Amino acid sequence: MKKNDLHLQEELLRIYRIPPSREKTAFFRSRRWRSAYEKAFLSPEAAPGISFPEFLRIQAGYIRLRNWFFSLGLFLAVLLFSAENIRAAGIDSRQFLGALSACIPYLALTTIAEGSRSARFGMDELEMHTRFSIHSVICARLFLAGALNLIVLTALIPFLCTAWGTGPAVTSGILLAPYLLTCTLDLMILRRSRNRNSITLCAAAGTGVSAGCLVLSAAGPAVYGVLSHAALPAVFLLGAAAALELRKYLRQSEESIWNYTSTV
Repeated sequence: MKKNDLHLQEELLRIYRIPPSREKTAFFRSRRWRSAYEKAFLSPEAAPGISFPEFLRIQAGYIRLRNWFFSLGLFLAVLLFSAENIRAAGIDSRQFLGALSACIPYLALTTIAEGSRSARFGMDELEMHTRFSIHSVICARLFLAGALNLIVLTALIPFLCTAWGTGPAVTSGILLAPYLLTCTLDLMILRRSRNRNSITLCAAAGTGVSAGCLVLSAAGPAVYGVLSHAALPAVFLLGAAAALELRKYLRQSEESIWNYTSTV
């Protein structure tokens, strides 16, 4: 079988052998090449370029509105449930932050879902032939969705510190650790499963992180105190892990493009 494949490759190379170029240097120095170049790139009729902000604006239109609404809805819900009458009802900061941290993994899930939508719906090959590379599209969508979520979480940190009397380090760790852990797990899943079922696995991972947050928030004060102080160092470790997984995911996307273009 291997001999037949090798023979077929040799026959194809013999039939489709590319002839050597002739007068290539002379052509690029000729007036014909210069006029064609000026017409394609320098004339008023040439296709205009696009700036990076404009590119981000275009990609923002492809992000589903429910993802934006979920981020803003979580922000408004925290403001609502941090009112004076809610705090006077006997809910302590540990219960409230525990319930809030259990919602954060689903915020991360919306970010990962937007960045992996092309792969899950089998649109990779189509987007490889569009004006912008799929690598740029993935980075732009992850940046936009992730930036909004991080803005929401960053805005909540000083507000929660003031409303519930928690320290900034503890609050940052409780909010960011579940977010980064879910991003890391979801990216690991997407690197191994690039189909529609992958989002189900990502949702299961987010649910597991959410359940873990609820269990830890229900632990005794001593356990909760230790975990609270360890939350901020965990943020830096999980941030590095998420950045590493994102780098691997983007590299895998580039390898997929290379493997596809090498076969066409």
